[in-house]
This record gives sequence, structure tokens and C-alpha cells, in this order.
Amino acid sequence: MRAFALAAAALFVSNVCVAAVKPTGEWAVPGNVAHLRIADCDGRLWGVVSWEQRPGADSHNPDPAKRRRPMLGVPILLGMKRAEPNRWDGEIYNASNGKIYTADIHLKGHDVLHVEGCLLGFLCGGQDWSRVKPSAGAGGPSQADPPAANAPVTRRTICSSVRHDPINP
Repeated sequence: MRAFALAAAALFVSNVCVAAVKPTGEWAVPGNVAHLRIADCDGRLWGVVSWEQRPGADSHNPDPAKRRRPMLGVPILLGMKRAEPNRWDGEIYNASNGKIYTADIHLKGHDVLHVEGCLLGFLCGGQDWSRVKPSAGAGGPSQADPPAANAPVTRRTICSSVRHDPINP
């Protein structure tokens, strides 16, 4: 019985710790082909492409004028609002088809963010993103240091861009 109580307490403490952490910061998508920087902009989380293994264009954007713009800086997580202690609801832009889906995110642990998008509210798919650890020397991503062509994406630039063009896919 005592072992059960200790295990329950440990589970409770770990859930409280995860719930207290926000998913802001730098995240690597599966395969480390891109990083997204998530920032809190006036109580809503926005995530933009902050690094790409191979620079690309937003070629599937429904707005023809935006199809040649670089993916760097494009918002992917759109206006995520806290729905529960460890869950944020909003929308996600899928650059591979140019569509926006309802989505939610939650932390599975300090270094794992689960991202799930849904079509029609029940056809859902998700993936886990890994927190990018700063490199020992420069303070930048260690999983794949960004090339010089990737300009820094900061909270200020993220929040400024979403204020001017809130749904910017």
C-alpha cells in the first residue's frame, strides 16, 4: 500500500511539473528537418519555422502571392489558447498541402511536445516534437546548428508578425 501511495504521489508531482511548464521555446519536428520556435503572444501560443535543414518555399499556400515566400518565419501553430492545465487548442497550418486544421498541443514531458491536428473534428493525426537543447558554446540548437542564411526568429518577431497578419499561411 505504501508503494502505491508513493507511486501515485510521484505521478501527481510529475503531472503538476509538466502542467507548470509552457511549450515555449525551440522544437525539432520528426527527422530534424525543421525547427519551430513557439512564443507566447498576449496569452496565445504561436509557432513559426525558425530553422530548416533545406530552405524551401511555401509553395502550397492557398494565396498565390505567398507561394514563393521562404518557409522561414511562416506560422505553423496558430493562436493556441490554454484549454486545460497542459493543453492548448488552436489551429495548425500544414505547409505540405496549404490547409489549416484545428489542433491541440500538450507536453508529454519537459522535452516532448505532442502536436495533433484534426479534420472534421474526428480525423486526427499527430506527432511528437523534441525540445532543441542549446549547444554548449553558442547557445543555439545542438541537433543541427542553423546555417547563417537562417535569420534568428525571436519572440518579438513572432508576435509582431502575427499582429500584422494573424493567420499568415
